[in-house]
Amino acid sequence: MHLLGQQHKSALSYLCRKGIILLGTVFLVSSAYSNPALDNVAAGQVSIQQAPNSTVINQSSQKAIINWKSFNIGQSESTHFQQPAGGVALNRISPTQGPSSIYGRLTATGQIILMNPAGIFFGPSAYVNVGGLIATTANISNQDFLNGNYRFTHVSPYSGSIINEGQIIA
Repeated sequence: MHLLGQQHKSALSYLCRKGIILLGTVFLVSSAYSNPALDNVAAGQVSIQQAPNSTVINQSSQKAIINWKSFNIGQSESTHFQQPAGGVALNRISPTQGPSSIYGRLTATGQIILMNPAGIFFGPSAYVNVGGLIATTANISNQDFLNGNYRFTHVSPYSGSIINEGQIIA
């Protein structure tokens, strides 16, 4: 009986340790989805305001190229592009952080191009309402984009996918 009690305590201790590890993993994964992280603005006039659950990109030029370290939107988060009539924003996302995960709201008054060679996942709670949307793993040169030549090439070592489980209005 004493041996059985020790085995039970050991098993319970083991499960508690695993539960703490699992809980820590869930926390890390959920905290990884936060609004986009800016690298730099390569072209155009853009200002960005970020708060804990929202990002607002004010684009005053017709075209803008924004390089992001990551572009994720959590379920309770929103990212909005305020653009002039006919405005287009090329959002080049570094693939080193993995695929972009969009679970929250992405809205824009103009057109948005999301480009991540590692892929883009629109989760079940994603809500996208933009003037136009291109989500791609292919690349476009800055010059082609600025000249209005939407020629995309796929020369990346990454083989990401575009997956939509959310609602997209474009």
